This record gives sequence, C-alpha cells and structure tokens, in this order.
Amino acid sequence: MPFRSSIDPIEIPHLLPMVALLEVETGPPVRFKMRLLGTSAVDSVGEERTGRYLDEFAENLAGHARQEIIGRWQETCLAVYNSQCPTFAQGVRRNPEKTYQSVHVAALPLTNDGRTVSHVIGLIVTEALISSTNEQAQESRAP
Repeated sequence: MPFRSSIDPIEIPHLLPMVALLEVETGPPVRFKMRLLGTSAVDSVGEERTGRYLDEFAENLAGHARQEIIGRWQETCLAVYNSQCPTFAQGVRRNPEKTYQSVHVAALPLTNDGRTVSHVIGLIVTEALISSTNEQAQESRAP
C-alpha cells in the first residue's frame, strides 16, 4: 500500500475534480468519513459529501434508493479495507434530469503506518449514456 503522505495533490491537479478521499475510523465498527470529494464527483453523486460519514449520504432520498447508495459505498470501502488491495467497480446511475450515466470507480488503499489502511482514495469517472425517453423507446421495441 502506498503511504498517504506519498499522495501530493499538486502532482495530480487534473484528477482532483474526480477524487474522493475517505478516512478510516477503525471503531468498532469500521466507519468511513469523506475528507474530500472533488467537484466533478460532487456533480456525479448529486450532493456535497465532504465531512460526512457514509451512513449520512443521500439524506434527500427515501428508503431503498438511499440504502442502495450507502450500501455500494460501504461495500467498496470495506473491500479495499479488508483486502488492502485496490478494487474497481462500474455501474449505471440515473441523474435528476433522467439521463443515464455509466460510472467507473477505482478505489485504492492508503496507509499511515505501513500495515493498516488509514484512507481510501477513489477516482470517479462518468460518461453519458442515453436518456430515459430513448431507453423506453428501445425497451418497447425489444422482443
């Protein structure tokens, strides 16, 4: 695992808008707190999450949708924490304008002591897919 101190934001200015940096609190239970969420990542997830714990995400959403978002973040962060290895994920997100985005995530462990994961750094990249109107038209033509 790379050391947290080896990441210098000055060396990656073009990536900073897409970066998420979460701090690990070992608990029990293990919790993750967002220390930084880049501007493009904020646009992608639809809310500012800097300074919040995972279980505080998506408070503007109801029940199942909120739990699904929290669950995906928790699953990814725990996978990195437990394995001490990078993990990669891909999914589809519908934004409030009812267009769909393909979301690609890389999450990597960082350490302060060389033995345990102290932070998870992630890169969130999105690309537009199709609008829900186009998708509905395509679905109606499907056998």
